Amino acid sequence: MAIAPAAIQSERNSVSANPFTEDSELPLDLSLGELDGSWRQFRIAGQYEFADLMQTWFSLFGITNVYGNTYFTQGETTEMGGKEYLVAYRFPLAPQELDLEDMFAVFDSGQQCDDMSRLEAAILNENTKVSLALLNPNTIGSLNDIQTLDVPGMLQASQEQFAMMQETCAEVNAENQVIEALDNLGAINRAQQDFWLENKRFTDNIESLQIGLSPETDAYSYTMTLQNPSLVTSQAIAKSPEGYHIVGATHVYDDFDSEFPSTITILCEKSEPGGPVPSLPFFDEATNYLACPLGTFETY
Repeated sequence: MAIAPAAIQSERNSVSANPFTEDSELPLDLSLGELDGSWRQFRIAGQYEFADLMQTWFSLFGITNVYGNTYFTQGETTEMGGKEYLVAYRFPLAPQELDLEDMFAVFDSGQQCDDMSRLEAAILNENTKVSLALLNPNTIGSLNDIQTLDVPGMLQASQEQFAMMQETCAEVNAENQVIEALDNLGAINRAQQDFWLENKRFTDNIESLQIGLSPETDAYSYTMTLQNPSLVTSQAIAKSPEGYHIVGATHVYDDFDSEFPSTITILCEKSEPGGPVPSLPFFDEATNYLACPLGTFETY
């Protein structure tokens, strides 16, 4: 007869009903609110199903909860088919087909932030269900991290984990928006250079640049201003307090090393998020180059 691990055997009770029959004494699922301090939680090693392995792998990238390999028990056992099993409960695995393309796509920065409602749904609460699991002691390599179940502490940890994920996602989102704004202002600068070559002047009309950029996007407002015939400036004004304002400029000047005028550009990102929009870049005649205003740094 299979023997339950010693740490559990001393407190266990035997349940004779077959869990696959309608008259089973074993509930197929329980809610976390039904579990108290008489329960123990633990992790297993040695009996690792492929679904568990995949869930653990995905958890490295923050797309599942940290309790994927956690079990809860009161030490009861049941017999079935001449073998003895430890009665335990665990968080159910979400049914999903294995998609290798999706699996490797988790490497994309911030992908787990695309659907915050999915992350929010994973927050544990007293109504969160745990499903019945029967563990064969003969195939379990070891029971690890055995401790008294602390449901309130588990719920608080889940809330804290979600709050950290929200903060991380906000930072990732702001960074992605900055990258997009830099790309857009860079496109404006290059288009201004092309526009000057064709028309011998700059423009303050975004549509005239024909780059397909709207003056208003979800994250930024874009403006252009003709400072003088040889200098045009642009702004990407962040709409979110967590966003970073960006300013740019395109300038044409007489290049003494060439028989034709030359155009130069610059992009300047504000050092701190939010706050007032920084001053505009300016042409430094001493160096024949554009310079960033105070509170910003040159970027590309």
